[in-house]
Amino acid sequence: MHTGAWATLLAAAATVAVGSPTPAPPTPTADDDASAALHLPIRSVPLNPGQPGRRNLLGELAHVKRKHLANLAVEEREVVKRDFPELDDASLEKRGGSPTAELTNWGRDSMYTAQITIGTPPQQFQVDLDTGSSALYVYDSSCSSTVCKAGVPLFQSSASSSYTGSVSTYNATYGLGYAFGNWATDTVALAGSNITKQGFIQAQNTADIFNGTNVTGIMGLAWSGLSPGNPTPFWQQVAHGWTDGRFALYLGRRSVADWAIVESMNGSNSNHAVAGEFSFGGVNPDKYTGDINYISTPQDYWRVAFDGAVVNGQRIANPATSNMTLIDSGTTLVYGPTAIVSQIYAGIKGAYASKVPQEKGYYKFPCASAANVSFTLGGVDYPIFKDDLVFDVDPTTKVPECYGAIVATDDIGKVTNKRAQWIIGDTFLKNVYSVYQYTPPAVGFAALAPGLTPSAPSDLTPVLTAAAAVLSAQGYHSGAERAGVAAGAVVACLIAWSIV
Repeated sequence: MHTGAWATLLAAAATVAVGSPTPAPPTPTADDDASAALHLPIRSVPLNPGQPGRRNLLGELAHVKRKHLANLAVEEREVVKRDFPELDDASLEKRGGSPTAELTNWGRDSMYTAQITIGTPPQQFQVDLDTGSSALYVYDSSCSSTVCKAGVPLFQSSASSSYTGSVSTYNATYGLGYAFGNWATDTVALAGSNITKQGFIQAQNTADIFNGTNVTGIMGLAWSGLSPGNPTPFWQQVAHGWTDGRFALYLGRRSVADWAIVESMNGSNSNHAVAGEFSFGGVNPDKYTGDINYISTPQDYWRVAFDGAVVNGQRIANPATSNMTLIDSGTTLVYGPTAIVSQIYAGIKGAYASKVPQEKGYYKFPCASAANVSFTLGGVDYPIFKDDLVFDVDPTTKVPECYGAIVATDDIGKVTNKRAQWIIGDTFLKNVYSVYQYTPPAVGFAALAPGLTPSAPSDLTPVLTAAAAVLSAQGYHSGAERAGVAAGAVVACLIAWSIV
């Protein structure tokens, strides 16, 4: 983008005023007692507006299909036998961890990462937390991809005395990329818990989805049943030693209150306000109010029955034939059957399906339209904050239009072997306290504690008006130009307003 446009956008933005299924009974030893749990605060780190690491959400649907299709392919073919030692009591060691260890919320809720260590002595890595996959991978020193040559941490197997290699290879496909490499075992630790013989992938080739960040892999938090024959996921091995068999996520959101526009524009990392929390081996009662509503889940994905939605007071039932949803912290948006998603948008004044071919399944609506939406799970309605229903904005239209964060697709059932028809990502998960229970297997949701959800949505009008005027003056009007700018300048500006 032109330097002048950046400067003008920054100046314009800086002048804007801030305006049911039967629940599975929980059976932890310590009932909602957080004393034994580790609560890891999530800090916020901005991404530069032009940074390649910023997710292109208009392309996320295609990647989401590939991610879950890969799990289906693994299930249907003969799994290569891998010579990994079985977990025994001696391989699991539970240690006291530091409750001050940080997780990171990148950009405007683009991904949530944790620091893990691998090897002896430990080597540190930032990994994306993903409840929609089960494998762990990190970039290896042998990685030939461009992103691995950008000075990011790489796993050095020769530096670890506890490392065991393997000739078995694996190609992991995710929502926004892939990782190919060899299986290996080594000591892996997170938040003071470690597994001495944890299987993971030494990624030798990978997509550049984390380019521009220090994130170097993904930690899958789904069940081992998702990829039979692969090493048991880290969390599932550690859970054998938990006194409280749960982990939980409170995913914070970006707002102008904790991230100034200037910082979002220049990529400063000076503001690290807590923006969420990952509790490992328990829950944190300070983050939720009322009861946790547990819903049974099989042991592959974290997947539950999705009852339906309420849009501006009108209830939309989800047919029993298409009501299973994956709970996926590694996916940003929400994806569901066209027949139901179209009904959701029919309840929002002025909403319509985008006619742009590459935006198939995406909807737009006037940003000023009332969009009061709740999702119903386990017989309980959970409201979605209005800002979270928007993932992008088109400031070039006469009346500013927002792209909805709920996307229509009939392909989820195909790529998950009919296990689910919906994928619920961070758009929804930011609005609840989500709990993942080891035994009996269940996903729980609770209302967020008072003060954890903004009281009023952002006022988009001033910043959109300023952005549209600048874009018009710079000669950007529509088509590819608009798409490129919206993904750069405008989106970067709006990120600070918790709206993209």
